Amino acid sequence: MRPTSIGKFTLAHLAAKAADASLRGVVSVLTAHEDARQLVRKRIPSLVVGHVACPIELCTERDPEGLSENAQNGEIVTLIGWNAPYQPPPDLEPTLDTQTRTPNELFLEADSFLCSPHE
Repeated sequence: MRPTSIGKFTLAHLAAKAADASLRGVVSVLTAHEDARQLVRKRIPSLVVGHVACPIELCTERDPEGLSENAQNGEIVTLIGWNAPYQPPPDLEPTLDTQTRTPNELFLEADSFLCSPHE
């Protein structure tokens, strides 16, 4: 496990506890590699992986902290999607497209998905 993954697995542990109590939760975590997602899936069988789709160019435009600029200048060498690979999950459900939808539309889509029954 990479040291930067420790926080992700703490969140996965808390999400698993919520799932064990029959609670639904939303955890926003970037998992760039399938191996990390599989570890979480083993702990949370009912896990639903969603995807917030945003092209890197649009992410750069919306970057309030200048992380993309720092990565471009070589100050950050592991910015996922910029200079470190992102492996999209093969089974995304739902995908929220930030390029074609308004924030309100995205909220309503996510809310509708979360309120519907899932296996």
